[in-house]
Amino acid sequence: MNKFDKFLWRINGFIILSVGISALIAVTFIFLDFQKRDVQNIVSIKKEDIKSNIELEIGYFQKINSNADFLAPLYLTQNIDRSYYSKNSSNNIKNYLFVNLNRNIQKWLFNTNEYLIFEKRDIYKVANSHRAEEISNFLFTVIRADSNGDEVLNYQDRKDIYISEVDGSNLTLVLKDIDKIVSISQYENNLIAIFYEKDSKIYSSKINTFLRKEIENLKIKDTL
Repeated sequence: MNKFDKFLWRINGFIILSVGISALIAVTFIFLDFQKRDVQNIVSIKKEDIKSNIELEIGYFQKINSNADFLAPLYLTQNIDRSYYSKNSSNNIKNYLFVNLNRNIQKWLFNTNEYLIFEKRDIYKVANSHRAEEISNFLFTVIRADSNGDEVLNYQDRKDIYISEVDGSNLTLVLKDIDKIVSISQYENNLIAIFYEKDSKIYSSKINTFLRKEIENLKIKDTL
């Protein structure tokens, strides 16, 4: 190998090394950014996380109907630090505040802020109405406990479903210990169909919103 070839070989080696180092730096920054990203619907219940880095804040007041009923979520923001990641968990709903301005009434949905409210769904007097003044009930998907023992409340834990009146009263547990919600549909004025997974089996539940209770439960066949 002559001197010119050696020179070219060194130049090529330097270029390849530079590209490799640049790629490694880029991947490292992406990884670190991913590890520190903002997340939602995940709440740590570790003692050290509960004692510090927690902020509770009332959110936007939504007008529900023409009776001066409003509701607002109670948000929790929390920094979750682990040896392998750090996340800022925000907009986690821990409760709902119901306010009626005509009657000067204020009422919390739950008497504790220990739960994670995974979802709120509006139920209407007339199916497929989607008009705020036609809301008759609320359906809440709630995570009450760390069912898998990983010290966080998130989608991997079992879920309970509650229904309430439009003012937050008469809160009633209608389904409990669900692994996964497949779908929720209001298919008639007072009827909701909830398809869910529990213990690796699929079920359908028929909820009567007027009675606020389950009136039928059916196991879905998974084979012919």
